[in-house]
Parts: sequence; C-alpha cells; structure tokens
Amino acid sequence: MATRTTTATLTTLALAVIGVWLWGLGAVLWTIRWHNNPLPLNPRYEAFPYGELRVGMDMSYFPFATLDAEGNVQGLDADLARAIGKEVGLPVRFVPVSFDGLIDALITDRVDVVISALVLNSASTRQVMFTTPYLETGLLLVSASSSPIKSYNDLMNRSLALELGSEADNEARKWARETDFTLLPYEYPNYALDAVRFGLADAALTDAISYQLYRRDHLFWQAHTVLVTSVPFSIAVKSDREGAHGYVDRALKRLIANRELAKIVARWL
Repeated sequence: MATRTTTATLTTLALAVIGVWLWGLGAVLWTIRWHNNPLPLNPRYEAFPYGELRVGMDMSYFPFATLDAEGNVQGLDADLARAIGKEVGLPVRFVPVSFDGLIDALITDRVDVVISALVLNSASTRQVMFTTPYLETGLLLVSASSSPIKSYNDLMNRSLALELGSEADNEARKWARETDFTLLPYEYPNYALDAVRFGLADAALTDAISYQLYRRDHLFWQAHTVLVTSVPFSIAVKSDREGAHGYVDRALKRLIANRELAKIVARWL
C-alpha cells in the first residue's frame, strides 16, 4: 500500500516538473518570437510617420490662406487643416510652398497633404489622390434679381461686364460666337459687379469666390446667380499614401456631415 502511494506521489511530482519545464520553454520561445516580430505599428502612425499632419499651402491666396501681423496662418484652408488635424488626432504643421511647387512638395515627401484651393485635376491622378471636394467654385453669371439672366442666350442685345484677361473673359468670348451682346471689360471683378449693381451692365461673369467676397460688403444687394462652370477644390495626397488619404478623406466627410465645414466656409466667404 505504501509503495503504491509513493509511486503515485512521484508520478505527480514528475508531471508537475515536466509542466513547469514546458511552461518555461513556451515562455522563452514566445519571448524570442516577440523580439523577432515586434507588435504591428499603430495604423495612424503608419499613415503619418512623422507624428504630425504636414500641410503644404500657398500663403498668398486670401481668403484661403494668408499670414496675419504675428505670422500666424489664417484663412479657410488653414481652418480646414486644423479641423482635419483635430479629427485625425494629430498636430498640424503648415509648410509654406508656392502654388507652382505644391505637387512637387507632395511627391518629394516635404508634406503629407496639400490643402491650398487646389482644383481636382484628373490629369494628376497618377501622382496624387484627391479627396472628396470641400468647396464647389467656378464662374457665375450674375444679374439683378429684378431682371434675371439665366443663360448666355438671354444676353442677346444686352451687356456683360467682366474682368479683362480673366477666365470669365475667355468664356465670354466663346459665347460671343453664338450670341450677340456687348462686352464691358473692367480691371477687377469687383468693378464688373459694381456695373451690374449700379445698372451700368445687364450681367457680370465672374468667379464664385470674387462674388462671395463682394457680397460680404453688399449684403442687401439682391442678385440672381447661375453657376456656369464647376470647379471643385479638393485635398491632395501622394498616390502611394493610401492610409493618409483614408484618414483625411474620412475626417473631411465627418466635417461635412456635422456642418463644421459649412461654418468654416461661412466664416471666410
């Protein structure tokens, strides 16, 4: 009887020793594997390896971006960049770049994104990806609300004011091939809009941004507008930065959905 008890006790001890040994071996092997295969990086860190949102921006285009007296970046695009940074959970660093160098700055990894009144351009899609547009601009046909002009066909024997040498000028000269009207060129788009407001022209053709800024100073003017051409502004990300594009695009869509983007636009336009 004692022999059986001793044998059972030894067997139990042996199994316990083997179990401890196997547990220790497993722990050693797991440690070796952990050091050889580190845990995956945070997806946000993979998308933005510098730990910040580097925003390329032309600082000379009011009201989208400009520097105040203290050197702080202000404007619609600046506020949008800060809002996106908040949504993504990253600090924002503005990188001043001339407009002609924005895409190069993106391709050479000087910046993570370009937010600078950049027109969505299908010709650049091999090098960059564009997000959902955040602002729809283009040319506006502006007339008095008491005598609305809905298309260039309504300009027959009437007058059209515009900025000389502008995109509006180019578009109007195309219209002139089909409709007979008088072109009234001015030095600035504000002057063209003044001509309509004071009854010196039947309509004006100007870009939507100039019109919005003009209306801020003439809130009580009743005008009729028709969008003639569509020019969407979008955010650009390098084509091989799909993670960064995903974060920024989702953040932008949230800002659109919760009306924060609308508030930013209303603040500046």
